[in-house]
Amino acid sequence: MNRKINIGVIGLGIGLKHLSNLMKNVNVNQIFVFDKNKHKSYEEKKKFKNIKICKNENDLFKNNNINLICVCSYDNFHFSHVKKSILSKKDIFVEKPLCLKTRELKIIKTLVKKNNVNISSNFVLRQNSFFKNLRDKIKKGFFGKIYLIEANYNYGRLDKITKGWRGRIRNYSVTSGGGIHLVDLVKHLTEKKFHKVISEGNNISIKNKGLKFPDCVSSIIRFKDSSIMNLTSNFGSISPHHHCLNIFGTKGSGVYQLNKHFFISDKNKNKLLTFKNVQNNKKLILKNYIKKIISKKKSDKKKLMFDRQDLFETTNICLKIDSSLRKKNG
Repeated sequence: MNRKINIGVIGLGIGLKHLSNLMKNVNVNQIFVFDKNKHKSYEEKKKFKNIKICKNENDLFKNNNINLICVCSYDNFHFSHVKKSILSKKDIFVEKPLCLKTRELKIIKTLVKKNNVNISSNFVLRQNSFFKNLRDKIKKGFFGKIYLIEANYNYGRLDKITKGWRGRIRNYSVTSGGGIHLVDLVKHLTEKKFHKVISEGNNISIKNKGLKFPDCVSSIIRFKDSSIMNLTSNFGSISPHHHCLNIFGTKGSGVYQLNKHFFISDKNKNKLLTFKNVQNNKKLILKNYIKKIISKKKSDKKKLMFDRQDLFETTNICLKIDSSLRKKNG
């Protein structure tokens, strides 16, 4: 018999996608939801009749029957909701970013260790079939020693900043709100350890909208093995929403762009090893996390610890980027 858990969802923006998937999950028993827009909550109740509506957010944290909280609120509320979840001894699945300040990250790390809860985030690029293949190739030595990684997060949806909640957050971070996906992906692919970073940015695309934070940030990240990652979070791009990742090693290269996905080997530099039918099953991130939580296998418990550490390290790199940017701007 499948073990079932009860889940709380806070925030019905991206939270709606999770809610839809959770309703079909055989390991989920009861779902409780809260959104500060109460009308929205009751509208969703018409579609998902079995969900329980909470009158305020604290109803989620005080409910001892809830095992896992999905934090899907606006970025500037994540720290508060994650902290309350930990203190309620509930496991957590948080939309990126985990938090917005180094001080907050330190508090979360301390509380997680003290309360022994699981925490993970929705890093969807890990389920991309090209990147899975890329990771296998890295492990098998296809690229040799990787010395340079180029990563671009081209958002292509500027109105979400100028007309949405992101623009109302003071010092909104395009790195923590977007580029973080590529930071996590590169760490997941290469297992490289961060050393230092230097960043530059501008707000040319949104300056005439009265917004002061940078909407385009480029960073040079140096890892402890001396390899370099060039990361750009470009929210003003006139393009479809997409990611670019180029890997360069001493024996081969990998290219993932808008409509090009291929590998190149030093055995034949002129032959492109094309990768077709790229798929990205985003639903598996939360589904697999729930499976690991309810599992009694030691291997799954170990994976949960790696998930937790990966999230902390990725968040720290993004916070270092933002800190570097602030120092540059005085």
